[in-house]
Amino acid sequence: MVSFLSSCAVSRGLYQARRICSGRSGVRIRCSASPSSHSDIKRFVEGPKFNQVNVHNGMVYLSGQVAADTSDATVLGQSKQIFDAIDELLAIAGTDKSRVLSVSAWLTDMGEFADFNSAWDDWVDMENKPTRACVESKLAKPEYLVEVAVTAALPSMAGIISTDKAAAAVGPYNQAIRLADGMVFVSGCIGLKPGSGEMVGDTIEVQTAQALSNMREILAAAGAAPSDVVKTM
Repeated sequence: MVSFLSSCAVSRGLYQARRICSGRSGVRIRCSASPSSHSDIKRFVEGPKFNQVNVHNGMVYLSGQVAADTSDATVLGQSKQIFDAIDELLAIAGTDKSRVLSVSAWLTDMGEFADFNSAWDDWVDMENKPTRACVESKLAKPEYLVEVAVTAALPSMAGIISTDKAAAAVGPYNQAIRLADGMVFVSGCIGLKPGSGEMVGDTIEVQTAQALSNMREILAAAGAAPSDVVKTM
């Protein structure tokens, strides 16, 4: 019998971001992670001066968002555009507005505060309201009437991994567990058939092939692959 204990790291949000998606006003933006000198930081929607999204340690940071179509010269209209853009960027990072923690908003005229609040009420998750600050300020261009920046949390990835495509655990333990940081730990795999739990063959080659197949299926259930494995025992 051959036994394996393996661990691997899964990058949250990356599976959602490796694509080309439609951005605001129909503009297509590349949503793949930008190259980074820090492997623990993921950066998305790269611009010439800054990124729109950075992710680190379970937190999502968005740059300030302004309206893409400033022909709508109302705070209500521009705010709705901004909140739509924020939803897109949060999805790229792998989260959503229900996990927004903090919002900062800047209005060029606090006399338009009621219109901003109207757009806010239509957008915010009332069961998961964030903290918020809203102040009056000049913005980068006179046509911008409002700017909004948010900080959000990623969903926890922690949990038990189980699949019937691999042999079940033969004792009081789980096939695998995944930690909140995305690290996956797989229990030792041996040459048991999925379903029946019977040992396959009587040679090391046959049993090894089945053990590796079990491990591969467990990794797949965790959203990972053998190429993600960083340690075996």
